[in-house]
This record gives sequence, structure tokens and C-alpha cells, in this order.
Amino acid sequence: MIGFVCPLQVVVEYAPHGNLRDFLRLRRPTQLSDKSSPRKLLAPCLSRSDLLNFGLQVARGMEYLSLRSIVHRDLAARNILVGRNFVIKIADFGLTRSVSDYYRKTSDVSQLLARHSCKATFIN
Repeated sequence: MIGFVCPLQVVVEYAPHGNLRDFLRLRRPTQLSDKSSPRKLLAPCLSRSDLLNFGLQVARGMEYLSLRSIVHRDLAARNILVGRNFVIKIADFGLTRSVSDYYRKTSDVSQLLARHSCKATFIN
């Protein structure tokens, strides 16, 4: 009866590093015009290995969703969370759809082609 008696609540895991977009921006190397001043970074730069690991984790997460017939529809760095030990979590499933809802099967292909073709196709 959750949602009927009291407001619906969603409990999610805390991601201490925030979203991937901000995480990467904070750690991107900056080039200073003044070479004499020491380079000051708010956070340490990431290695290529770290970046490849992030990409691999996102790919595995999307594969997991795909195997369960789920289409995310809004995959972006802002919707990926960075947890402890740089564990990546795909988030924001507001636009998510089941594959069966996302793809519609039509029995009349000719109607579909005629509806989505330009007018010049039918002149000749």
C-alpha cells in the first residue's frame, strides 16, 4: 500500500562522487598560461586506465539492461553516478521503456514506407 497511505518514496544508493559529468570536469587537466605557477587541481587527474574502466562499466550496465529488454533512452554522463572505489552506476530511468513498448511491429510494410517517404519518391 505504499503510495496510497503515505507519499511514495524512492531509496537509492548514495554516490559520493556525484555524476560522471561533474566528476570528469573536476579532474580534467588544465593548461595554465603562466608556466611558472604550480598546477593546482581540486582533484587528481584520471589515468587512461580509469577512463577505459568507466567506459567498460557503462557498457556492461547497458548490456545488463539490454538482456532484460530495457531501453534507457537518456544515457548521458549526467545520468551516470560514480560510487565508492569509482564504481559506475547508471541512473535516471525516467524515460526508460521496455523493448516491447519501444519497437512496434507493423504488418503492412508498404503503408509504413509510403507514410515515411518523401513525395519525390512517388513522382516517377
